[in-house]
Amino acid sequence: ACPDVTLVEGVGASVDLVVAQRPADLARAGRVSLGVGVVPPELLLAITITDPGSSTVVDARSSDPLLMHLALDDLLIAQGIAWSGGQGEADIEQRGFTVLMHGDRGPLLLAHPAPGRADYHLIFHSDRSTLPYRIGFPVLAGNLVNRVLQLSGQAEVAGLPTGMLPPLPARGAVLVTAPEGKTATVNPDATGQVAGIAAMTPGLWRLSGIFADGSQAQIFGVALLNGGETRLAVAEQLQVREVAVATSIPAVGEARIWPWLTTLALLVLAFEWWYAHRRPTLAKGGR
Repeated sequence: ACPDVTLVEGVGASVDLVVAQRPADLARAGRVSLGVGVVPPELLLAITITDPGSSTVVDARSSDPLLMHLALDDLLIAQGIAWSGGQGEADIEQRGFTVLMHGDRGPLLLAHPAPGRADYHLIFHSDRSTLPYRIGFPVLAGNLVNRVLQLSGQAEVAGLPTGMLPPLPARGAVLVTAPEGKTATVNPDATGQVAGIAAMTPGLWRLSGIFADGSQAQIFGVALLNGGETRLAVAEQLQVREVAVATSIPAVGEARIWPWLTTLALLVLAFEWWYAHRRPTLAKGGR
């Protein structure tokens, strides 16, 4: 249902999305992971699953990217999921987990975010519910793929403006290669970050070194969409197709007449009020 997605059976090390039923598979590398019917090892004493049983959805956090466009009010679950050991939502939040879907007696879906990745845990087995028979099932799969695209920076195309590259944590000196081929070496500061790299030329800027995430290269696209629109330097003239307009010409502002109209309306209302409340005058010779 999702284009440009390659399904791999037997999760390897170079995958973007992991969907598994065993904790060992979920521990492998992946930007996004979804555990189906798996209770995180840290929460084994906090959540109890009764099979057979029953659970119903009470509330879901639809603002999370995983649950966007999903309606799960009448979802039927043939497993009983409940809190145990006197634990609750506040206790698991201290361990870094967030409840995305609340059941009548316990959590049904958990999120465990981490820098650069997102881990989700569907506590009940999908085949023990009506989820695979609902239209929300392919929507859920699409949300997983979109979440991977967001975390990998592929959900949108945007170039950095010229000026300065964003700071990066590094473990040593970094070699900076400009689009025109010029190179420079930058050492990390006292905080361990490489910062203050001037990038005034549009194009691909390549950074080589050992970074905090274990990678050895970082590539930044600077003003790739339109270098003239994002350049921070002051322009001497504005080029509009066939005509070049000098920037020294003052721009003609829009004439605003609403203050005058408001003043005129206020004067009309004042005259109307005076005319309605004026004292009546008697005719000449009257009493």
